[in-house]
Amino acid sequence: MIILADVLNFFNDKEIKEIIKRAKKGLIPGGLIYINFFDANDPSYHKNVRSAQQKSDYTFYRPKSDSYLHFFTQKELDDYFNGYEKIKA
Repeated sequence: MIILADVLNFFNDKEIKEIIKRAKKGLIPGGLIYINFFDANDPSYHKNVRSAQQKSDYTFYRPKSDSYLHFFTQKELDDYFNGYEKIKA
């Protein structure tokens, strides 16, 4: 099992793609990738629209902390994991 719980949100778009690519590459047959994340419906999304630098549709840069914050959409996750079985908790 590969666990990506509450971590993917804190990377920029390019880094997220690379992390997911590596996770899928490291997955053994029958294995699982567990992902927990903020989505675009999270209340903090609107706060970041007002207070952070928007780098892409759902990715923000916060200069004070020199960090990124990404909010996922269902379509984005479907695209990343096309062909994979999805289990929702």
